[in-house]
Amino acid sequence: MICADLDADGDSDLIIANRGSIDVSILTNRGDGSFNDLVNYEVGNGPISVFCADLDSDFDMDLAVANYYSNNLSILKNNGDGTFQKAVNYITGQSPRSIFCGDVDGDDYLDLVVANAGDNNLSLLINNGDGTFKNPINFVVGFTPNSLFCVDLDGDMDLDIAVTNLGSNNISILKNNGYGSFYHTENYEAGHFPNSIYCSDLDRDRDKDLVVGHLYSDSISIFKNNGDGTFQNRVDYGSGDNSCFVFCADLDADLDFDIIVANGHNSCVSILKNRGDGIFKNASNYRVGLGPRSICCADIDGDIDLDLIVANCISNDVSILTNQGDGVFLTPVQYECGISPRSLFCKDLDKDVDLDLVVANWRSSDISILKNNGDGTFTSAANHQISEGDDLNSVFCADLDGDSDNDIVLVTNEVCILFNKGDGSFQDTFVYQVGSAPSSVFCSDFDGDDNLDLAVANERSNDVSILRNDGYGVFEGAVNYETGDNPHSIFCADLDKDNDIDLVTTSFYNDSISILKNNGDGTFEIPIKYGIESGYFSVFCADLNGDDNLDIVATNYENNSVSVLKNNGDGTFNSTMFYKVGFFPTAVFCSDLDGDGDQDLTVTNLENYNISILENEGDGTFYGAVNYGIGNMPWSIFCADFDGDFDLATVDFDHTVSILTNLSETPANQPPYSFSLLSPPNTDSVFTPVTLDWQTPYDPNFGDQIIYDLWLSKGLSFHPDSIIIFDSLYKSRFTGNLDIGIYYWKVRAYDSYGEEKWSDQIRSFQVAFLCGDVNDDMLIDLSDVIYLANYYLQGGECPSDPVCRANTNGDDKIDLADVIFLAKYYLKGGPAPQGCENYRP
Repeated sequence: MICADLDADGDSDLIIANRGSIDVSILTNRGDGSFNDLVNYEVGNGPISVFCADLDSDFDMDLAVANYYSNNLSILKNNGDGTFQKAVNYITGQSPRSIFCGDVDGDDYLDLVVANAGDNNLSLLINNGDGTFKNPINFVVGFTPNSLFCVDLDGDMDLDIAVTNLGSNNISILKNNGYGSFYHTENYEAGHFPNSIYCSDLDRDRDKDLVVGHLYSDSISIFKNNGDGTFQNRVDYGSGDNSCFVFCADLDADLDFDIIVANGHNSCVSILKNRGDGIFKNASNYRVGLGPRSICCADIDGDIDLDLIVANCISNDVSILTNQGDGVFLTPVQYECGISPRSLFCKDLDKDVDLDLVVANWRSSDISILKNNGDGTFTSAANHQISEGDDLNSVFCADLDGDSDNDIVLVTNEVCILFNKGDGSFQDTFVYQVGSAPSSVFCSDFDGDDNLDLAVANERSNDVSILRNDGYGVFEGAVNYETGDNPHSIFCADLDKDNDIDLVTTSFYNDSISILKNNGDGTFEIPIKYGIESGYFSVFCADLNGDDNLDIVATNYENNSVSVLKNNGDGTFNSTMFYKVGFFPTAVFCSDLDGDGDQDLTVTNLENYNISILENEGDGTFYGAVNYGIGNMPWSIFCADFDGDFDLATVDFDHTVSILTNLSETPANQPPYSFSLLSPPNTDSVFTPVTLDWQTPYDPNFGDQIIYDLWLSKGLSFHPDSIIIFDSLYKSRFTGNLDIGIYYWKVRAYDSYGEEKWSDQIRSFQVAFLCGDVNDDMLIDLSDVIYLANYYLQGGECPSDPVCRANTNGDDKIDLADVIFLAKYYLKGGPAPQGCENYRP
């Protein structure tokens, strides 16, 4: 792998040689450190090494690729825009392992040098001046030459060659006579299996020293130059296991070269900081993907410091480590929790307006609560035992009992509820029975009573259990609905925009997802199934393409991908699009990570020890995955604002919670989606008390609380003198007494961070009265007859305003005739009261 500006736009692109194929991959930089989808170019068989240089003197970067199995090299000439012509191949020796470009013969054209592992020699191909090359000239070196570097080692202004010999455990130095011929080879013992070499002035004495990485070793070797191209005995420094690749760069901007090592066996890179004199500090290690084998350094994100790019040969991906400016790289901050954490949720548990963490620990049968200190750091975990020997599979936090604090729902072999005391401490557990082997839980209002109910996916009984809330956090017995086989994950959302909450489950063994549409009363239709890929593990719903409809994303555990299903607007879905991620993706989460207003994807990759970020192109299609190292076998993920932008929290099998801080400096929050007013219909007449309903808008910040302000006015302009505001409503319904008259209304929805959205329309309604309802109890009965008779005959209390509600016969006056008219209506079924036509509210 190598970095270079291929398309002349001023940023560094990536070029990767794919040994297991017949192509190289190009990932062009979008200018912000993220990359476009890869483009592949065919070369020879087994491309193993790639170098970028201007080979034809046209001021753009061409590619030279060594092909291990086809015993040749490929030249791909740049068209000037980062696209390439068809490869031209040149014969090399047997099993070429490494390639380097440099002006070896002093004619100002870049030549090629190739290490041939199968022939124990190097091939030199002289440039004709136009990017074509002469037949190779071979030079004998040690056994199995594996890596080479061209640089002036002896200070005579021409390029010499240093090469590692894997089979003879030494390095060979070939000195240039100035005309591209190498008259002398000197070998230096290098330790076991020298595999990689890099040349740089490590001690600031203006000559080039050598750094060598070793296969099957936990150290690197440094050879200091004596100034004449001869070298001192090696000095070894500890690194990681299988230190197979080395690179040098000034990572901390102190004008000396640091060393970066890829450790193939423990999936990390080691950084050894230079003290300034060629002596190095102890290694700092950073997690990457599986089998890191190549490194390059470049300013990927345009902030003038050098970032790290690592190619991982086992997980088949690239890891990006962003430099914070001082040679320290973004890594997860880790906090201990229980044994084998399986699920986590972020919510404000102690009412201090920051998000805390709740972790369900699978093996230790307890939960860990980590409280936010207010700055995105967390207290040590406080563990609460739930049961003995029961695996904890899933956790969800919500206000179940209507007391304005967040409670905890857990899934073991049953459903466990812990009610918050109001300060982030919890009462004893309440238990409810559901189906067999419950695996996932979700809280939402299914029956429209403004109380949060529970939905539980039951993996063995192949169903979901619905438990309805009575409003005080007490739940009815479970009602079960059939799904596909082995539902593993559940998500609840209004998929068909009918203002009720539907269900989505993944089926692990029958390669489908199931959608159960709500009938409007908290009962559900039979499932509609969509086939996607194999081993569906986790599901999430979000508006991915900005059409205000909720789409579906699911992880394909056995196919190492995510599936995206676009909503047609009615709760049916288009054909599936697939995006490759890492090995065995277990969880997916949607959030706006880069602050561009659309939903990106974050996926945990169990076997890669990393997460994949797929940035949204704005239309619900996604750029290729960028991977970030994380703990051992990450299982669950949550995106939330811990410190002012969308950060990431994961749990892994190292019994830790890992926090990855977002460096994009983008706003963390997005407003709720658009929503409509529902009832009463526009210009309708209603009686007091009045009930107003509106849609519950979707909040793209999962788990956030939406609050409402209801605005009423006697005029369409909402003049301040005529506005009535009912604020801080937590339900999408208002019921209250209003004076008789015409009202205009609209609703403001906002989340806990202040992001707001107004209702799509303004409506009006008229508060009317019921003629004959003299005592204003919304009924016409004997009490009204008595009330009116008492008023007219005995001088009793005046009828409620407007008094013309007592003018039951419609003659514009209140007298004995109205009493008789109302009595005949109620007692003998006479004509209904007619009201006062002259009255207008």
